[in-house]
Amino acid sequence: MQAAYTLPVQSFDLVLANDVWALPAALRLAKGAPVWLDAHEYAPREFEDRIAWRLLLGPFFDSVCRRDLPKVARMTTVCEGIAREYTARYGVPVDMMPNCPEPVELSVQPVQAGRIRMIHHGAAIASRRIEVMIDLMHHLDDRFHLDLMLVEQDAATMAALRKRAAGHPRIRFIPPVAMHQIAAYTNAYDIGLFLLPPTNFNYLHALPNKFFEFMQARLAIAVGPSPEMKALVELHECGVVSPSFEPTDLARVLGALTHADIEAMKHASDRASRRFNAASTRSWLQAEVASVLASAGVGA
Repeated sequence: MQAAYTLPVQSFDLVLANDVWALPAALRLAKGAPVWLDAHEYAPREFEDRIAWRLLLGPFFDSVCRRDLPKVARMTTVCEGIAREYTARYGVPVDMMPNCPEPVELSVQPVQAGRIRMIHHGAAIASRRIEVMIDLMHHLDDRFHLDLMLVEQDAATMAALRKRAAGHPRIRFIPPVAMHQIAAYTNAYDIGLFLLPPTNFNYLHALPNKFFEFMQARLAIAVGPSPEMKALVELHECGVVSPSFEPTDLARVLGALTHADIEAMKHASDRASRRFNAASTRSWLQAEVASVLASAGVGA
């Protein structure tokens, strides 16, 4: 029998719990030191569209939250809607810390005459209903081309997506690249596309890393009326928002765009990318960690 693994350090100034599932272990390791929970998503309802989640994992994460959230020194999550829900249900203050990529120095690329290149990248998860973006292409004129750069999660979902897109001359599936290469690789596109029907609570409040990767790539951004993404697109004027999650509605919005419109949105993404990046997040995080340590009397 192997001996149990023990950490070489027996005391800590601060312990970070990376997601709710790690929180019980983090509190044990902390031995009274402050614990920072970065919850990312809303754990109790993350995949509530699946019956197994509603019956098993959802209640488990709810019990962890009820028991352990009051014990943390600081808590963050990816967006305001999820932060509000944690506060409303569990009575704890929560700050927003979005999942932003590293800043990349890139130029805004001009839109080619007669051709608008769209890209969607991410995991091929059935709950995301990526087929809706495939159906969108049937309602757009011949200027629009869509590349899907998908990471396969299960073979059946990927096969279904390929079958749905089969025969459409302006849809391609392209191999995924490493995360740190995404912005530079997609810089030649025009529009970052993410039409995400709200099949669960977290998808309703989605503010994913790909949204900020679209910014770093200096792309116009096309989304549905997901409130978190909608608010930022409208505030920074870096894209368009469909009035619904129906592909026909987004097609009407996209079809009305001129090349000049898209280029203006790409320049707006360029400006927004200076704010929404990992360097900015680190600066905020370092200051907040110093505040937590000072409150705990560390280094005093």
